[in-house]
Amino acid sequence: MVMPGGGQIYNRQIIKGFAFFFWEHTLNYLGCINKAIYLDLNGHHSEALSMLDYQFALFYPAVYVLGVFDAFHDAKVENPNSNAGSFFILGGILGTLSLVFLKYFPYPLLVGGLCMIVPIMIGVILFRR
Repeated sequence: MVMPGGGQIYNRQIIKGFAFFFWEHTLNYLGCINKAIYLDLNGHHSEALSMLDYQFALFYPAVYVLGVFDAFHDAKVENPNSNAGSFFILGGILGTLSLVFLKYFPYPLLVGGLCMIVPIMIGVILFRR
């Protein structure tokens, strides 16, 4: 869950792992996401929101969730058709919607990231082996 592509590399899918890694880093760079997170966590919320390039940042939750779900799905050899996918989809939708409504949150990017990660963690915990 730390880095898209890491789970694929752990599952010995090296090319797919580097593809997710490159895709995530490209969107992160073009969307200025790390700079915005830095500003947001240091209390400069309005600067963080103006720093984001929403054209690329809106794709970031989908890529992140897809990378995490792909690694989770490929690692679950016993029961690959579990219902955990619905929690990943929910995480992607909430992550994207939180980007749309960032200006209404007290810590915009932190809350947006949590909106994406919490449903994923619930699905992983509920549907683990």
